[in-house]
Amino acid sequence: MSQAAVAQAKAELQAEGADLSGPCGAFTITRRAAEVIGPPAGLLWKPPPGNQCESYAVDIVCYPDGHIWDCLIDGGGANTPAWQDKGFVEASRYRPVTLVPEPPDPPQPPTTDAVLARLDTIIALLQAILEELRTGG
Repeated sequence: MSQAAVAQAKAELQAEGADLSGPCGAFTITRRAAEVIGPPAGLLWKPPPGNQCESYAVDIVCYPDGHIWDCLIDGGGANTPAWQDKGFVEASRYRPVTLVPEPPDPPQPPTTDAVLARLDTIIALLQAILEELRTGG
């Protein structure tokens, strides 16, 4: 049942064109899977170090009693849907999905215009330095 929810979440995100690479990509799938499953399914708070995104386990669905389920094989890599019972953790590490912020968007590369403007600034500075060297001033 829940492995199907993980597969559904991954398929929805792929159809939306979401970036599912790396730890935060896996976390995006896990978060969506917990939403598909519905309350009380939530996420596992996991501060660094370890395989985490924004201080959450990237491939664990957690319940209020601390029962955790590994929902991805090779989380951040192949992201293969799974549903493996991993026992219990401290219940205080459970977080409802509604209270967990969305993972940040990956940084966007600068536009060509921004790069060219920066290069123009650098060229102008270099020309000013060369002029000072020529005039001795």
